[in-house]
Amino acid sequence: PNAGPPKPTSPPAAATAVTPEFLLANVPSDGASDPCTLKACMASVLFSISLSNGGACADELPFVRGPALLYGPPAGDSSGGGSGPVLAFGGNGILKALALLAERARCNDHGNVESAPVMSAAMDDWLEFERCRLRPAVAAASSGDSKALESALKVVE
Repeated sequence: PNAGPPKPTSPPAAATAVTPEFLLANVPSDGASDPCTLKACMASVLFSISLSNGGACADELPFVRGPALLYGPPAGDSSGGGSGPVLAFGGNGILKALALLAERARCNDHGNVESAPVMSAAMDDWLEFERCRLRPAVAAASSGDSKALESALKVVE
């Protein structure tokens, strides 16, 4: 017997993508004035990547004294949420990691890579200049030696 045309089937249910959580761990007690924490928080806002409190990660990286960026499942997830591998540490490292994550998300969203990269060579150069020249010069200036700071700032002019 003729059963007739095949009946339409509904498409398979799409799997819900679980967005991982990014955690900021090892935030010092003076986090509001800690430059590394401020860099990480500003990068989070700039690149629209939420950061949650990651507690401490002294067991994973005992040598890290400042903030660290962790990657893990969302809090409350059955896989244990709230802990994960360390992606980066220190203000500049976290800033670079968040910039690269933003770059990846932007490429996935728009399907092209023609626009200017979020993490550029100029940005990397500036972070290195800040770490190697400007930061030590500011420390020296706070001790009364302003020549190093004047020299570093002339490079920026």
